[in-house]
Amino acid sequence: APASESGVPLRNPSSLVVLGEGLGLSQVVAELLVRLLTTRLETEPTLVILVGFTEVQRRSVLAHVTRRRQATHGAAMADLPTVGEVDAAVGSAERSKLYAAGGCLFVTTRILTVDLLQRRLSPRRVAGVCVGSAHRMKDDSGEAFCVRMFRGQAQGSGGSGEAEARGEGNDGNVRGFVHAFTDEPTSFAGTFKVEHVM
Repeated sequence: APASESGVPLRNPSSLVVLGEGLGLSQVVAELLVRLLTTRLETEPTLVILVGFTEVQRRSVLAHVTRRRQATHGAAMADLPTVGEVDAAVGSAERSKLYAAGGCLFVTTRILTVDLLQRRLSPRRVAGVCVGSAHRMKDDSGEAFCVRMFRGQAQGSGGSGEAEARGEGNDGNVRGFVHAFTDEPTSFAGTFKVEHVM
């Protein structure tokens, strides 16, 4: 099947997608985003955060999403949640509005870290996180820290086991998904590289 049709199972809480270079990573990410934008239930969070993607990857994913949505939805496209970007040019008040509106947002690692630490963005309002350039993730990377904050593991605050089972044990989100993507499989050739990323 074409890469754009293979997709990532939406129900998986976590996945690591490793493709060969040039096999359509942007198409796979775009297909996942389109599926997420069109299949979320009204009672579920609708915000998907994308972090760690390069400028080239962001542009390519946005172009694929736009083409895919136009081909699939045509005039009804205006009713669908958006795919946007949050960078240093977007002020804190505007970021809060974008987070509240839902959709899919490419966010810089620094801004996501600040907004999670300052509680401008609650992890429980996020359906999931997509991480680009997964081959670069290490325990001390900014993306790994963001994922730990999303899960509620970086703050050291705990809750009861029952509350955690409901996804409410602390400020983290244990129900949301985390999907990581890379198109550099040779970066995983070393000892325990996959285990470190996971």
